[in-house]
Amino acid sequence: MTEYSVSRDTTISADAAGNLIDKYKKRTKFKAWLKSYTDRVQEGETDAQDLIDILNIDDATGVFLDVLGAIVGQKRTDVDDEVYRISVKARIRINISHGTEDDIQELAFLLFAATTDWFTRDVYPNEIRLNVNDSASGTENTIAALIKQACAAAKRFRLEYSAESRVNMFTLRHFDTPNSPSKSGKLAGLVTT
Repeated sequence: MTEYSVSRDTTISADAAGNLIDKYKKRTKFKAWLKSYTDRVQEGETDAQDLIDILNIDDATGVFLDVLGAIVGQKRTDVDDEVYRISVKARIRINISHGTEDDIQELAFLLFAATTDWFTRDVYPNEIRLNVNDSASGTENTIAALIKQACAAAKRFRLEYSAESRVNMFTLRHFDTPNSPSKSGKLAGLVTT
């Protein structure tokens, strides 16, 4: 996401008076007339800045965060503002997703940040795998549902989730021909990553 920096300008009236040419600087009625208009512009700028501050997703709380969630289509459940803020950011990323591996990586970064070991793989012909190593349990289904929404409709998505380190991660894969010579035996279907 692009970060925008908006600065608060509180000197609109003074700047307008300072920009007058010498001919008008001594005319008090003209300066008063100009100030009456620039004061209204200043009020509008202040109100707009206040609205930007209130609806900033990183600073919004309570009802204002609920408004942002409603705008992007993320309903609030019984979660606190910090968890809901992450859900709203994830929904924004889902809404602009094209289903590419880069989109999945950006969404995974939003969901996990630096607290979890994760990586993605684009598997031929049309599958994206997200491998997650996380000791927190109970979030696998929620994470899988969110990331599945970011995948393209034609893409297959698989979440490989483990509480162990990456070297101990495995997944069971279903083979169409389980009795083929290269895929037979006790560990047929076991793929270590």
